[in-house]
Amino acid sequence: MTNISSKLKIYLDILRLLPYTKPMRIDAFANDQQILAELGARLRACRVRAGFTQERLSKESGVAKSTVERAEKGQSVQLESLIKLLRALNRVSGLDLLLPGAEPTPYEIVNKREPKCRVRDSGKARPKQFKWGDEQ
Repeated sequence: MTNISSKLKIYLDILRLLPYTKPMRIDAFANDQQILAELGARLRACRVRAGFTQERLSKESGVAKSTVERAEKGQSVQLESLIKLLRALNRVSGLDLLLPGAEPTPYEIVNKREPKCRVRDSGKARPKQFKWGDEQ
């Protein structure tokens, strides 16, 4: 039991050292640098929560440690590197929320539906033609 409590104490000490900042809402008003900085901060928090060091995350993901450092600082990294980092942190499924698959538009749904089959009138149920009484 003491081993678990000592690990918990270390974890809580690490969390106290991290500066708490309210997560920024990423929206259309944020510039590119602000978004990169926020993504880097979120990546770092995710790494710390998972109990990874930058070096361990580097080894687990197969990217250089300097790439991990750059990503956490909010500097530009290749998209493939970001995917590898997220996969190592078991967060790659979050990309589906980032760019969801394209849903068909209502127009596409209507045009892909099976056309209605028209049935010609056989004429059997047609009433007799109207005749004026003076035609013979």
